[in-house]
Amino acid sequence: MTSKINNNKSKTYQKKRGELEFFASCPRGLENLLGEEILQIAKKFSQNLVENQIIIIAGGVTFFGDLNLMMQVNLYSRFATRILLKLDEQNYRNEQDIYQFAKSQQWSLYFDVANTFKVSTTAIRCPLKSLNFLTLTVKDAICDFFREEYSQRPNVATFRPDVLVHLFIKENSCSLYLDTSGEPLWLRGYRKKSVAAPLKENLAAAMIDFTNWNYAENQPFVDAMCGSGTLILEALQKYFQLPANINRLEFGFEKLKIFDEISWKNIKQQAENNILQRLQEIQQNSPKTPILLAFDNDKNAIYAIKENLKNFVFLNEKYFENFESSEKFDLKKFVLVQCQDILNLQISEFTGNQSGVLLCNPPYGERLSDLRFLMEFYPQLATALKNNWAGWLCGFLSADLQNFVKGLRLKPSRKIPLFNGDLDCRLFLFPMVAGSNRKTKNE
Repeated sequence: MTSKINNNKSKTYQKKRGELEFFASCPRGLENLLGEEILQIAKKFSQNLVENQIIIIAGGVTFFGDLNLMMQVNLYSRFATRILLKLDEQNYRNEQDIYQFAKSQQWSLYFDVANTFKVSTTAIRCPLKSLNFLTLTVKDAICDFFREEYSQRPNVATFRPDVLVHLFIKENSCSLYLDTSGEPLWLRGYRKKSVAAPLKENLAAAMIDFTNWNYAENQPFVDAMCGSGTLILEALQKYFQLPANINRLEFGFEKLKIFDEISWKNIKQQAENNILQRLQEIQQNSPKTPILLAFDNDKNAIYAIKENLKNFVFLNEKYFENFESSEKFDLKKFVLVQCQDILNLQISEFTGNQSGVLLCNPPYGERLSDLRFLMEFYPQLATALKNNWAGWLCGFLSADLQNFVKGLRLKPSRKIPLFNGDLDCRLFLFPMVAGSNRKTKNE
């Protein structure tokens, strides 16, 4: 991806008067995607955001704008984990400096004594001894601020607090942030059933984008090891162009005193208008057969994805009020779910001569961690790919960096570094052609 976004740490952006600074966190490897996405969200809503207002750093993106942009990014972002509002930053020498820094903030501008709150701390090269003690230090500073101002203090809640305060410590400086998201944004709200080691939704969304799936032309998209269906559900959201978090009941910013309810209602109304427009487009170019196909050899996984499809927000009848029949948008017209083993799956029986994208997250279960089993499975998978998936782009996320490609004996066109939680993974992309892709001894 070619990007003009500022990813040079030596460059800085001079914040304009009245502008706010935000930090959007994401899994490692998604930073460039997230930066481009924020820029596109801003352009979509005529925000005057330019490339140098977005600064890519490890683990996320710093961007500048107003409260409306913050709400829009929370609603639409497919890649972000949290959107944090930066309050202030200063240098420090010891814990007492951090206490005074936290106490000096005007917390009553953002929440009341009646609200509950929680403090979390992250650090890079912090010279101080205890992050837990720093968390307590900031908590005490906030309570002392309210006690001096109002003779009362807010309560701390470890579960579902109204307000989340983040302290970020570097070697010589510290920053305070307010969390505007609440629960992590990858919790879309549609996944009620799960299986072992599910993908986070924002990682799944990124994997789909890396394949350049042509959803606008109804190109088939297949997950033949679908588990609870995260990849299929994220592809379904992309196909219908739904805001990633349209199903969320509440965001963190709704609990803050700076929340503008009228602006938020307008943003949600605009989102629903866009959904209706996309439905009209699909109605005019509806696929003749399902373009999203989910397979797994585990019946529990098939049950899980079917249950999650029932919770998909698209089933909400309010989006069908302007159409004569909601049956035209029955998900069965778009998604096929069957119990099948990828090693025996004849994809042409479902897609005919059409080729498309196969994208899988093989489970990292106890059996697949057994090297002997893996070295038997990989060649079988390679044979299945060569025999049944000619013309397809086949992608696999794997943490087995030593043996996966060697076992398949296929040459990937790309190896994209990603992290599935703490697992260092690669997204391997294989454009399958007729015949063998086996490496020769000279390769």
